[in-house]
Amino acid sequence: MTAKEIAKLAGLPESEAERSEVREDLEKILRYFSKLEDLDTGDIEPLVQPVYRENALREDEVKDPGFGTKEVLFNAPDAKDDMIRVPRTI
Repeated sequence: MTAKEIAKLAGLPESEAERSEVREDLEKILRYFSKLEDLDTGDIEPLVQPVYRENALREDEVKDPGFGTKEVLFNAPDAKDDMIRVPRTI
């Protein structure tokens, strides 16, 4: 795959002036991230998550919603055989 094909797939500009501008921006981003290589991270323990949360999840509880299938289907724009019909998605 050529660089032009990759640029087209990525939706990058087609004109040379715009490509030059994007190239400069990408080079700035890469220079900025290359500064991370200069950092001494030998004494830093790797993190899985930047903010530690102890048991942020809760147990599942079954609750009575206060309405039944008929009420839900009554408000549905299209229903068939006790199910809500929705447009097909691919």
